[in-house]
Amino acid sequence: MNWRSLPVLFLGLGALWTGTHSATCDKDGACDEILKAYQTEQIMLSILDQLPDVGSGVTSPAQLMDPQLKKFYQDLQEDIAEKYHGDSSVEISFLDAEDPFAGGDPSQLVAAFRLKNDIKNMVVAEALLHVAISLPSFEQHTVHKVHVQVYEKKTDMSLGDLVTTDTFSIKGSKRLSIQLPGDAVKRWFTDGKIGGLFVSAIVKDHNAAVHPQQSNSKVDNMILQVVTRDPRYGPTKPSRTRRSASPVCSESDPSQGCCLYNLEISFEKVGWGWVLAPHRYNAFMCKGDCKLNAHHFLSASSHSTVMREFSKKTYEKDLRHLGFCCHPVDFDYIPIVYMNRDGKTVVKRIEGMVARRCACS
Repeated sequence: MNWRSLPVLFLGLGALWTGTHSATCDKDGACDEILKAYQTEQIMLSILDQLPDVGSGVTSPAQLMDPQLKKFYQDLQEDIAEKYHGDSSVEISFLDAEDPFAGGDPSQLVAAFRLKNDIKNMVVAEALLHVAISLPSFEQHTVHKVHVQVYEKKTDMSLGDLVTTDTFSIKGSKRLSIQLPGDAVKRWFTDGKIGGLFVSAIVKDHNAAVHPQQSNSKVDNMILQVVTRDPRYGPTKPSRTRRSASPVCSESDPSQGCCLYNLEISFEKVGWGWVLAPHRYNAFMCKGDCKLNAHHFLSASSHSTVMREFSKKTYEKDLRHLGFCCHPVDFDYIPIVYMNRDGKTVVKRIEGMVARRCACS
């Protein structure tokens, strides 16, 4: 789909829509498809507007990203969406491990991380080190208990303090997520007195943790996930619990009146391989004729109240002459994991991406 060419489709449709996620359409399959395409376009434009470090028509190495790594980010995105829903005070960064020697000394196993953001005045709310564990083929089908230790490496590359330790049971090569102490992570990026991290994950006398000196593959590279919060604002508690809203109406059981319908957005279908997660999501949309159910779908806005009272006095509750429109009155955001122009993995909260409730006004 070339979604940037979609506006030409709507020149002859008149006022069939009122904005993102909303539409009015008779029982016409072709019309419905055009309206869905229009809503998709509006959502795409809104996303681009909120991601200035991507911009229109960007091509990215993420389009060639290994499906296994994409799946990893998709799982993380779901966890982030659930854990930090409603908390606008957090910022999440993913840092790829780097070889400080740029291949010059493969004997030194160390993962260095660079954080561009200044976190001196921030609280590190959470930090996870995602480490790929590589096992030989003959060990793939056996369950192994892996004792993981994370050490600091000093600037002279000698072994420093033990940061944390944990134990996992694994079967086959996989990526482990290790919780790191937030105060230690903050110290690394404020005083700059360590050279990086060394991870020991011993399986049968062999260190199975993959360091950047051992692989050039992004799939195997360590990833440091850092969640920071501005202490001036503190955690923002959601005003309501996270909703798993489902549409009131469906294409198989439609309503002529204003109602909430499915609207699946697939980033792969629109050619946005640089969006790592989610793979797709349900944006929902509002459509229908407000004349048929405006008596109970009218929103509580001052404009709607005035028009409703006017209709009672002038048309005796007949709303046929009034311009009520079916549209969303409640939205939710989604976190998007994407690759920016610099090839860095970024998480951004994108507002207004999910319609939750419809009304007429």
